[in-house]
Amino acid sequence: MSYEEYINSLKLLERYNYYYYTLDKPIVSDSIYDRLYNKVKKYEEKHPYNKIDGSVTDLVGGKTLDSFKKVKHYSKMYSLDNLFTKEDLERWLTDKDTNIYLDPKYDGVSLNLIYDKGKLIDAITRGDGTMGESVYNNVLNIRDIPRVIDIDSLIEIRGEIVISILEFDRINKENKKKGLPLYSNPRNLAAGTLRQLDPNIVKERKLMFYPYNIGVNDLDFKYQIDITNFFIENDFNKPIDVKVVKGLENIEQYYNKINDIRPHLKIPLDGVVLKINDLSKHEEYGYTNKYPLHSIAYKFPAVEFLTKILDIRLQVSRFGVITPVAIIEDTLIDGVNVTRATLHNFNEINRKDIRIGDTVIIIRSGDVIPKILRPIQELRTDTIVKYKEPEVCPCCNSRVIKNNSDVVCTNKLCKNRVIEKLTYFVSKDGLDIPDMSKQTIVQLYEILDVREYVDILRLTKDDLLRLDGFSDVKINKLYNNIHGIYGIEYWRFINSLGIANVGLKTSKDISRIIKDSLVNIDVSELRKINGIGDNVYSSIIDYINEYSEDIVILENILKPKLVNNNGILNSLNITITGKIPISRNLLIAMIEDNGGIYNSSVIKTTDILVSEEKSGKKYNKAISNNIDVLTYQEFKNKYKL
Repeated sequence: MSYEEYINSLKLLERYNYYYYTLDKPIVSDSIYDRLYNKVKKYEEKHPYNKIDGSVTDLVGGKTLDSFKKVKHYSKMYSLDNLFTKEDLERWLTDKDTNIYLDPKYDGVSLNLIYDKGKLIDAITRGDGTMGESVYNNVLNIRDIPRVIDIDSLIEIRGEIVISILEFDRINKENKKKGLPLYSNPRNLAAGTLRQLDPNIVKERKLMFYPYNIGVNDLDFKYQIDITNFFIENDFNKPIDVKVVKGLENIEQYYNKINDIRPHLKIPLDGVVLKINDLSKHEEYGYTNKYPLHSIAYKFPAVEFLTKILDIRLQVSRFGVITPVAIIEDTLIDGVNVTRATLHNFNEINRKDIRIGDTVIIIRSGDVIPKILRPIQELRTDTIVKYKEPEVCPCCNSRVIKNNSDVVCTNKLCKNRVIEKLTYFVSKDGLDIPDMSKQTIVQLYEILDVREYVDILRLTKDDLLRLDGFSDVKINKLYNNIHGIYGIEYWRFINSLGIANVGLKTSKDISRIIKDSLVNIDVSELRKINGIGDNVYSSIIDYINEYSEDIVILENILKPKLVNNNGILNSLNITITGKIPISRNLLIAMIEDNGGIYNSSVIKTTDILVSEEKSGKKYNKAISNNIDVLTYQEFKNKYKL
């Protein structure tokens, strides 16, 4: 197969997929499709670096009829963790002498603007942080977003799309006159407007954009305040008020000032954002899977609401932890009908003396599930009795034990535990099997007696025929999805096992020291991994000792791809900056397939920077640290890739 034939075959397969998956009207037989698919797959295996990013061999279904094009962010868009009290702030601010950058937290919807050589080329919603939707045509109708800025390289500018309170009121008044539904709050209106199919509606509504940070860039900023000044110099909206301060007292003073003036402002705010001002420290603080640890949102006090607890229901996690959730009377908060409130754990119930039937005060901040502030004991009647912790599991009636503040089911075969465990195994953070929802897992458990991970991987089409509500097309899709995950990355296999205290980052770190099988892990190398303390180490070793046979069976079926520690790039730390001739994801895969370690930033241990241009923040840092800087072609030639 030539490269031209390969491209034409991909187009043909995509057409077949569209008719099969999206329209449910296959136009060729499975055997014809499979033959062409296998030819393409063999070509890609033989010529991996000719493989097109997003090839049908990477897909597990057809495209949905989306209104907006899905686009990957150049770098991940993280959410912010929240603080709610002064005590929370004290716990977060461990170094009282650190300069903290402060700015208001706008209550809108996040947007990522992409500029290349100074020109606006795309605008992407946050989505899941890795991939969002391109709303570029709509953004062209937002007047305060510059089309051109003063920069000669690629940059991501992150900010918040908001709508003024006056505009919110105007639109709701118009909707009321026309008999149309009213928007519940300015944030929902901003989000709905940004995703309008008709750009003329966006043009009519006065959306605003307030930038707050940058993603991929080659600029040499030292401090967060420098980024804000860059925004102002390039005619973006000037922030309401920013400051760089030290110490709890000054942070509280700024927080109180913004909270006091927000009723008089034209745009909605819901807190203050705190960031370590020194950008060089951001990598030191690091990230969780969801949040940066160098930045956090200090939320304004939530509005309190009165409601009644109708029941306390118990949920059982995959680790057996039993969590209470309060079922409350329907309560309208910011246009959302709320029926549940978090109780955290049984210690919290006892400490606050919360009972079924109590009238309680709840608070809700942002999109977080409401929490119960306190019961109104004066309204408590004699029939409302003290809540008792469960003595047995609410699902399987097995014995429970107390582990610090947690009540834990001791039965590993508990239905809820097994269902949650299997759900995590196939989830996006696990094997990432599309169309395998929790509802499907419940059916697999109840109808097909699926109990173990391996049971899912051994499912046949005949098995799936027994499930309720599954058409032939859906069965074929699910079957192909299950059997299309073989050869997954080893870190994904590790993470899918759901080992206690082991997340995505730790799974990736562990995968680098696996020589043949997880059961044969070098414990001395495991001890050396940064971030693996005694608790995590014990969790991993205990899991391997208990489930060694299961691990080997799964490895034999899934054949997870080992990290190539004998590759030509073995243990080299490599960073990429700017635009490169191939997709960034493809180059990262090339690096990791050949034993290299990809880092998003230039750090002390960086060995190579791949850059097409001799300028920018990362380039300058690499040169000053005597790091080898290569163009993509020089990099390929030097290491014979």
